[in-house]
Amino acid sequence: ELLANERKELYWEFVRLWVESNHHLAAATAKHCFQEILNHGNSFLSGALGSFFEFSLILRSASPKLALYRQLAQESISSFSLSHEVHTNSKNVSYFDVAKEFDRWEMNKNPNAPKGKCCWVDTGSTLLFDVSELSAWLNLPKAFALEDSTEEPEIFDFDHIYPESNKRSPTAILYGALGTSCFLDFHRILAEASKK
Repeated sequence: ELLANERKELYWEFVRLWVESNHHLAAATAKHCFQEILNHGNSFLSGALGSFFEFSLILRSASPKLALYRQLAQESISSFSLSHEVHTNSKNVSYFDVAKEFDRWEMNKNPNAPKGKCCWVDTGSTLLFDVSELSAWLNLPKAFALEDSTEEPEIFDFDHIYPESNKRSPTAILYGALGTSCFLDFHRILAEASKK
């Protein structure tokens, strides 16, 4: 997010570099994660901007935007009754009970998603929690995919749209943390699909 504030294309350049370096930070310490982000981010910046980037990371200046993305993820997961059906033992559990659990997310685990998965793709009409589900959705006949796209997820001005995407193609929003293996798997498939 900090790099995107400097230049929008830096966001995707950072993601590309991160994915190519095959980082998996699930077991990393906060200090290690910070250092890796700093090293990769500074590879795009020079001099004073590099120092400003580090200072911004220390101040967590992107935290409000990240909180907003987390709220959108919560809305995505709660917009489908699946999370209630799969993860509650009581039939009298309210939305607010499930929302409280959202605040306890850990890296690689989402208590509201099936099997606690931390990454998913929202197509507007379906949530896809496995790469195999995403591949099947991407391989739907075009007519069906376009018909299904009438319920596309809402896109906001601050969303990061993959640069090679065709705006007339169905929309898929990837929710997940960059350092997780599920993000890498989903991102690779979506990036490749956007080129087709």
